[in-house]
Amino acid sequence: MEAYLPILRALSDAGVEYAAIGTWALKAYFPAKMTDYLLHDCDVVLAPDEANARLTIAVLTAQHWEVCIWGESVDARTPASDFVGKYYMRAMQGNLVLDLTYECMIEWAQMTSQKTNIAGVWLAAVGDIAQLKRCKGTPQDLALLEALAL
Repeated sequence: MEAYLPILRALSDAGVEYAAIGTWALKAYFPAKMTDYLLHDCDVVLAPDEANARLTIAVLTAQHWEVCIWGESVDARTPASDFVGKYYMRAMQGNLVLDLTYECMIEWAQMTSQKTNIAGVWLAAVGDIAQLKRCKGTPQDLALLEALAL
């Protein structure tokens, strides 16, 4: 979990508008209950605008992360047409995977109004994370929500 803190803090420090979601964020909220839970990635929702996406990419590449949208490498100069309708980017550095979306079923205005900052990292509200996991509906996600009584 700690391996993602430097990049998430770098995004915060640069002014990127984001909120961590998914299991990584739940582990940040409930560390004692999730000590043995393995993380495969860190999921992040970005404010849905081109400038924020470009800033995110610039920060990630400056920190030596490889950024792709649908398998195609991108950088901060990538044309806007390459972003439209693709809603998702992946950044990788070694074994670390950061999955970022800029289109989410929860409106950004709601998510940003309820997010919280813990140790320099922006986390979506627990209720928003639970809602997203319920909608995804995998047996693993539903079992995790049950175990956390969410």
